[in-house]
Amino acid sequence: MAHYNFGVGQVFYTPPGTNQTPVQVGTLTDVSLDISRDVKELIGANAFPEDVALGKGKISGKAKSGRIFGSMLNALIAGSTIATGQKGAANNETWTIPTTPFQVTVANSATWSEDGGVYDYTAAKWLARVASAPATGQYSIAAGVYTFAAADVAHIVGIYYTYTIVTGTTVSLSNPLMGAATIYTLNVFNTYRGKQKGYKLYAVCFPKTSWDDKQDDYTEFNLEFQGFADMTTNKVIDLFQAE
Repeated sequence: MAHYNFGVGQVFYTPPGTNQTPVQVGTLTDVSLDISRDVKELIGANAFPEDVALGKGKISGKAKSGRIFGSMLNALIAGSTIATGQKGAANNETWTIPTTPFQVTVANSATWSEDGGVYDYTAAKWLARVASAPATGQYSIAAGVYTFAAADVAHIVGIYYTYTIVTGTTVSLSNPLMGAATIYTLNVFNTYRGKQKGYKLYAVCFPKTSWDDKQDDYTEFNLEFQGFADMTTNKVIDLFQAE
């Protein structure tokens, strides 16, 4: 009996080793799988091949997810490390420049990290950063305290900066040597009208990841995988179909 399928189901991958915790790729919006072989043709004087053989093969796929978390990124980006804590951004923190000493202590001054610029709404321009003693149209910074010029008192400004957050994660990537990738197993399953379909890749790596940030929609996280033969069993893929 034919088996119809609807939806994307679930994807999870498992790191190498014993008693490893599988990682679910959640909020899936799209999953695809491609199995292909090179075609080798034997052609003589005639226009069409006299024989055709199949050469090298490739198994690859893509998954799109609306949910992103640090442990998944760390697993998918080869050579990366993960640590607790992250950087946040203050976007247009609005202040009115006060009188002497003409200073604004931003909301996250204790964990201030990096300046992102100051826009003067009153003067309709970006201010210039200087080391100290700012003149009109300028500002300086010391440990999350912004100092402005006396001539700019009462101007409304928007301050942009980054700061440290103790929660969350930071995935960092340096410049690793080229070489072997971490190998995972990958499972994809879906159930429709009580019947299941799916497949298992016995060895995969993740050669590419990307993000699609959109003006008026959810961010999509894209991961691409490539399958190959498991060193122990020599198996590449199992395809499961109810029929």
